[in-house]
Amino acid sequence: MDQLNLWLLIIFVFFQVVDFYSTKRIIIDRGGREVNPILSRLFDAVGVIPGLIISKGVISAVMIYFTIANMGHWLIMTVLAALIFYYTAMLIKYNIMSM
Repeated sequence: MDQLNLWLLIIFVFFQVVDFYSTKRIIIDRGGREVNPILSRLFDAVGVIPGLIISKGVISAVMIYFTIANMGHWLIMTVLAALIFYYTAMLIKYNIMSM
């Protein structure tokens, strides 16, 4: 595993932990709702905490596999870019809706 893959994986895991915490805090602690329709259905089916563990566990397992297989940096960079774009879009949508 090269150093670039390792650092990208660390950044990815950091984003997953922050997303887990913020989602739990907003949905459970403050009575909010998940705006991602796929995760919203998963949370309705199994609960918020189990749904977060399942969703974060699956994507993290895939990323760890590709990182260990040394095929990871292109995949991790693509997923990180997609996540950043998605989270930015959701924040913009949420801020516009709350005006």
